[in-house]
Amino acid sequence: QRYAEALADAGKYEELAKLVHDSPLLFLNRTYLLLRAGQNQEVIDLATETLAEPATTRRSSSGSSAIERINRAIALKRLGRIDEMNADLDFLKQNGDTAEASIRAGVAALKGDRQEMFAALKESLHKTIFPAQLRTFPVFEDYKDDPEFLKLV
Repeated sequence: QRYAEALADAGKYEELAKLVHDSPLLFLNRTYLLLRAGQNQEVIDLATETLAEPATTRRSSSGSSAIERINRAIALKRLGRIDEMNADLDFLKQNGDTAEASIRAGVAALKGDRQEMFAALKESLHKTIFPAQLRTFPVFEDYKDDPEFLKLV
């Protein structure tokens, strides 16, 4: 996991994508790491496959169906497929998955709701999200230069 993060941080996206595909050890973080590698269609395909599995047998690549859905929404947004992204985000809201502040922050970030995002981030900071993660989580990529976001980091 640390090696994969180091590759992402160094911008070695081709090596990261190869590692994700070749390593059975990274199964729990595949969609996240593929997002970091810019492999958007692969994220969509993997998340869609994972979410289609019955919940009782699901071998989620992130450990959480909400995270899988958010990762897919990020990839959809990057590809300009906003209606599909919104469908995933609406699903999360309708199913109560946004009760957790960190998930609510991600949904708000993707929807462009700064006020809700910052409120949820402040609620989850140092509990389920840590400042260093804010720099690397793709869900917050649109805010990396935002002064208020940088203050949180």
